[in-house]
Amino acid sequence: MPRYKIIASNRYSDEYIVTAENEEQAWEAVYDEDAFPDVEVVHIKNNCVGSDIMECELIEEEDNA
Repeated sequence: MPRYKIIASNRYSDEYIVTAENEEQAWEAVYDEDAFPDVEVVHIKNNCVGSDIMECELIEEEDNA
């Protein structure tokens, strides 16, 4: 499955690495851990900043070879 780096922020800027089928599934898994039990969400960083950053970056594509 593809891997995504997600930066989700409201009061804090939290960074996650998420292994999911697509970007939408990755976002949902970050906000609701029980939504997709097979999706791996790893919380990698918490920057205590009050920004409104919302990013999702594909960091590893699925290998279909």
